[in-house]
Amino acid sequence: MLLLCQPTGVFAHDVPDRVDIAILIKAEHDRLRILARVPANALIDFLLPTQDYGNWVDLTNADMLATEAARVWIAEMLSLRENGAALPTPRLLSVHLSRVNDPSFLTYDGALARVNGPPLAPGTLVLQEQVTVDALLEVPIRSPAADIRFRPRFGRLGVLVYTTLTYLPPDGTSQRFYYEGDPPEFSLNPTTGDSAGRFFSAGLWHVLGETDYLMFALCMAMAFRRVKSLAAFAALVAGAELAALLAARLWLPAASWTPVLCGALVAAVTVCAGIEAIVSAPSERRRFAVVVGAVFGAAFWSALQPVVQFGGAHTLAAALAFAGGLVATQLAALAVAAFVVLLIARVSRAPRGITIVVAALVVHVSWQQMLDRVHALTLVGLPLTTRQLALSAALAAVIIVAVSWGRRPTARALRQPEYPAARLPA
Repeated sequence: MLLLCQPTGVFAHDVPDRVDIAILIKAEHDRLRILARVPANALIDFLLPTQDYGNWVDLTNADMLATEAARVWIAEMLSLRENGAALPTPRLLSVHLSRVNDPSFLTYDGALARVNGPPLAPGTLVLQEQVTVDALLEVPIRSPAADIRFRPRFGRLGVLVYTTLTYLPPDGTSQRFYYEGDPPEFSLNPTTGDSAGRFFSAGLWHVLGETDYLMFALCMAMAFRRVKSLAAFAALVAGAELAALLAARLWLPAASWTPVLCGALVAAVTVCAGIEAIVSAPSERRRFAVVVGAVFGAAFWSALQPVVQFGGAHTLAAALAFAGGLVATQLAALAVAAFVVLLIARVSRAPRGITIVVAALVVHVSWQQMLDRVHALTLVGLPLTTRQLALSAALAAVIIVAVSWGRRPTARALRQPEYPAARLPA
């Protein structure tokens, strides 16, 4: 108890707010050559020596510490696999200190020349946050045509860590990835099959991880009384989703407000679905299906947009596989919801009351989510250009036309009264 109660001092390292990392990987016939640039102030527990008359970095004595920091926070953090087998820790060949604003890492040749070039002059006055640690590393491989996979592990170096990774295969092309934090392991040279499999699973888990789509499926299962009408509605929604996703891939702007706006629209559509379940009007709801598909398709693209780069050169195949996973999971969720609703209708004595209570809860939750997302949208702002405004207006016009479209009642249906006429006594 005395040992536990004894006060101790805790030491912590202040990580920078933003860290920008650059990695270039070039595949040669029997090796991978890696060039990495990390800010010196992001190397945890490594402080470069300073001069006696200030906080300026002592460049004459900083090489040894910079080399050790590069070994710990660059070489040991590079996790690579070849055809599923883990590659050894890259061997550190050279370490160089550069200024933060040095543009040499924009190209592989420039970065290689910088790392192998002359060091900073000893009389250069720079602080630790004004220099970067540039490293040249090498790891052996069996074949440059193999499946090379990379697992990011630099996310703990700062509050916000942004990495630009460029892969250079032997054929002379290049593939660039830009991501925040540590995304899941990805292939540097994915094939069409790899991209399709990865994004099909991503679409599946995206639906299961969002409550809006599951609540919408439950409300639609309660709103339709016949399985045939529900299946027709689901098919129309799926078709509209696919068309909207492909259209958003071409026209939806890549902005910070896009996912927030799509999230607010998805919540609004879920509110309408809860109201439809409460009202339970006997109709096919074709116009509502088109609107739902358009909103869901745009929301799916906003979720796919940051990660579609991991599909490599097969972005269209990745988008289609993502849409396939989404639609398959949605149909499965709708089928499960319909089975649960049918089971409740047969077992419960008051199925209509259960439907109203559950739909009211969905409306309440979705309404609160919609208000929260609208508030977040006001914080993000909408800095639209003229071209983006024109595209948004065109998309809104398409949605209005889709809402106005529907099946016209036939003349026979217009002639027939809704209720049979009362039979008068003779």
